[in-house]
Amino acid sequence: MTNRRKCGRRKSDYIIRYLFVTSFIAHVILGAMIVTGCPSALGTTIPLDVPGDKEITAPGGTVTIPVTSLVIEPVTLKVGQSQLAVTKILPADASDRRISYSIDDTDIAELTSGSVIFGKAVGTTTITVTSRAGEKTSTARITVETGEPEYIAVNSIAVSPKTLELAVGQSKSLAAAVEPVDATYGAPIWISEDNGIATVNPMTGEVTGIKPGTAEIRATAGGISDTCTVNVLSIPGTGLVLKDASYLSSDNLSGTTITLHVGETKTIYADVTPAEATNGAVKWTSSDSNLVSTGTPLLPSGSWLRQEVTIRAGSTPATEVTISAHVDGVTPDKTFTVNVIPGVADGIVLKDDQSLTSDNLTGTMIDMYVGETKTVYADVTPSTTINGTVTWTSANPSQVATTTPVLPPGSWLNQAVTIMAGSTPTSTPVAITAHIEGGVPDKTFHV
Repeated sequence: MTNRRKCGRRKSDYIIRYLFVTSFIAHVILGAMIVTGCPSALGTTIPLDVPGDKEITAPGGTVTIPVTSLVIEPVTLKVGQSQLAVTKILPADASDRRISYSIDDTDIAELTSGSVIFGKAVGTTTITVTSRAGEKTSTARITVETGEPEYIAVNSIAVSPKTLELAVGQSKSLAAAVEPVDATYGAPIWISEDNGIATVNPMTGEVTGIKPGTAEIRATAGGISDTCTVNVLSIPGTGLVLKDASYLSSDNLSGTTITLHVGETKTIYADVTPAEATNGAVKWTSSDSNLVSTGTPLLPSGSWLRQEVTIRAGSTPATEVTISAHVDGVTPDKTFTVNVIPGVADGIVLKDDQSLTSDNLTGTMIDMYVGETKTVYADVTPSTTINGTVTWTSANPSQVATTTPVLPPGSWLNQAVTIMAGSTPTSTPVAITAHIEGGVPDKTFHV
């Protein structure tokens, strides 16, 4: 038990303490990077798992970015005071950012919680930071100065609550009761022993869930620490809405039947609620992917709303093909059915150049020399129609004839026919007509 002076406090005492606290806060804020970890034993090397470990996938495979240098800041503190070690890891996007600390003379200062240094006695010693692979190190001086004349040691610290449950993305604050309440260095420093699971504000004790798992949150004051076990929970999806337009908020697809023409595609959408669910990815399946297939889903960034997938009708008519949407944790699945019907032609485009997409022949007059030939083309829309064969006729075959049409494979676009002028000039234009079945108006031009 540390002896206390029984005299009253002086105004200058509070000013000095204010300066110490202000200096500590500034040190944390201005530090290039605060790295924290979990304790193993006082005065020993303590590994730290710093968040941000990553690899970069390049066309040739996975690229590992090595640590090129470590820079640790010198530390000055007083006997009985705790302070965070601050290390800059370069480059900032190094693949493995885990480091460990060790102190040469643990009679002068010791590590009490990962990267928290506690001043034990007046003097100087050296702190060393080492990268996980051991290829890079950096050292700095620790200077421990005389404590305040009225230094009051921390006897105990109690974190409450002892256990805490958080959802991913949720934040809650912890409290630390330090005894005695007027301890010289009674302001706790908070660290997380697994920042990949939960992070903590080092000054306020506010904890934020990062991903499902368990992490210890440690508060240290005056070389004494206590912990809280934080369990970060998944947020389950609870609802699934299927819709045929992204702007809708209500379900207008589940349990319905939609009709597609052969080869036709349609984009549909799904909302999973709540939007912040831990895993709300929709898995799409078709009862017969040969008849109706589902494409690769597109997931919006930062939300499970307006997930989209494109369904595609096959090349043959079909009835009652079931499309199912499944989300882990949401029951039951949502479904709708698709009927596939033959494509129906709705238009003919006539053109004199197969590279064109617009009609430049219908209703026009073209001139040809005696015996000349000319190839013209027809597009039938949609290209997925079940029967889009164009039938060509001449009003006077002896003067202008049409040859057998040439159909391109797999499409009704750029159907070609050659027209041939006869052996004598014509005084009256000859009509060339393109016709398809299904009630689509014929298209005509004159020669």
